[in-house]
Amino acid sequence: MVRILRKLDFQVDGDQVTVPSWRGDVQRMADLAEEVARFYGYNNIPTTLMRGQTTQGGYSPAQQLENQQLANAIENSDDPDMLESVARDKGYVKSGETLYIDVAN
Repeated sequence: MVRILRKLDFQVDGDQVTVPSWRGDVQRMADLAEEVARFYGYNNIPTTLMRGQTTQGGYSPAQQLENQQLANAIENSDDPDMLESVARDKGYVKSGETLYIDVAN
C-alpha cells in the first residue's frame, strides 16, 4: 500500500499519510483505501463472504402500520397536494423531488 500511495504522490511516514494539496477529494481513511484499491485493481481483490451475524431488514410493526395508512390515504384522497405535504413531512419524499400519485376517479 505504501508503494501505491507514494506513486500517487502521497507522503507516507509510518502510520501518517499526507495528502497532496491538489487532492481535495481525499478526506478520510476510506478515500485512501479507495485510491489503493483503484490503483491495485478492483478485479485483483479476492471476493470473500461476510463474516459475523447478519440480520434481515424490514419495517417494524409501527412502520408497517404508518406505511399502510399513508398508502390508504393516497388511494382514497381527494386532495393529492395535502398528501404530498404529509409525505414530505414524513420523509417519504425529499425536498426538491416530485411525488407522483395516481388518482383514480
